[in-house]
Amino acid sequence: MFIGIYVFIRVLRVFFEVYRIKKNITKTFDTFNNFHTKNAQTKEGVMLKCVTCNAYVAEELSVSYQNRGERIFFCSEECKNDFIQGSR
Repeated sequence: MFIGIYVFIRVLRVFFEVYRIKKNITKTFDTFNNFHTKNAQTKEGVMLKCVTCNAYVAEELSVSYQNRGERIFFCSEECKNDFIQGSR
C-alpha cells in the first residue's frame, strides 16, 4: 500500500513538472511571436510593420491605405501598389 502511494505521488510530481515546462515554453513562444508581429516602439516614436515586405518604418514616414475600414501601413508606395494589385 505504501509503495502504491509513493508511486502515485512521484507520477503526480512528474506530471506537474511537465506541465510547468510546457507552460514556460508556450509563454516563451507567445512572447517571441508578439515581438515579431506587433509594431515596435522606439524612443523616436512608433515603428510600423509593412504588411508587404515586413520591414519596419517610422510612423511619420509610412504610407497608409484604407481598406474596408482598416488602415494599413506600408514602407513605400511600391509596397502599397503591390498590396493593392495582389488583393484584386
